[in-house]
Amino acid sequence: MRVGAVHAEYAVITGAASGLGLAFAKILKRECNLVLIDQKAVPPFADGTDTGRVEAVVGDVENPETWQRARERLRGHSPKWLVQCAGIAVTGAIGEAPLEYWRRAIGVNFLGTVLGCRTFVPDMLKESGGYVVNIASRAAISGVPHFGPYAASKAAVLALSETLHNEVGDRISVTVACPSYFRSNLEDCMLASREVERQILHRRIENASRTAEQMAGAILEAARGGHLYFFPPGEDRRYWLEKRCMPVRALHSIRNRFRAALEGSNRPMERER
Repeated sequence: MRVGAVHAEYAVITGAASGLGLAFAKILKRECNLVLIDQKAVPPFADGTDTGRVEAVVGDVENPETWQRARERLRGHSPKWLVQCAGIAVTGAIGEAPLEYWRRAIGVNFLGTVLGCRTFVPDMLKESGGYVVNIASRAAISGVPHFGPYAASKAAVLALSETLHNEVGDRISVTVACPSYFRSNLEDCMLASREVERQILHRRIENASRTAEQMAGAILEAARGGHLYFFPPGEDRRYWLEKRCMPVRALHSIRNRFRAALEGSNRPMERER
């Protein structure tokens, strides 16, 4: 990693080797030193706005030792930004998904987020505050069939963020982002109980109109504006409003869409081209 001008402010970003996490890193490096956490090595990146120091911590967010090493990289500073993007797609019907799939989903998506908050929020409270951005998913409120492990872990992230807001929201800005599909590499490390679940996720991501870069910029804007919830404009935000007003109807609409997608996935691929 190359070293640029030294900045007093830091951003800690998980899942930073690719996708949404890398998109956040490219934006926040304009104003902060970066500590980037991922299971894989974070690639070097630079553009005309490259500024502060960039350091990588290779490790699993489920492991407290990973977070301790990340904290040491801040050299006594507290982060201005804690952006938690690390996540894994885990699918399977409630009665079919192996127990180890559930453990992995909860470990990476939820407990990893808990560890990030436990590591850095106390430091942020001692300073002048900052921003915590937790990436959940629209799946947290939509009850998508066969996506129970992923949905449950992201619902836990949503509840954690709401609770954190009530605990420290007058001193630290907390934002939980709940997007549905955008172009990302979420399926690369996916744990799927059945191949059809992988196909459905692949098609949703492949057909998404929004990029990770667009999503990261919109989420940061919402965080700077002090918004607790971020549902992207369009279908995601409309669904959120529908779920609040007519929850059962909203859930059934998702169920019907999934059944239609399942029927489409059972057709030969040649017929879809």
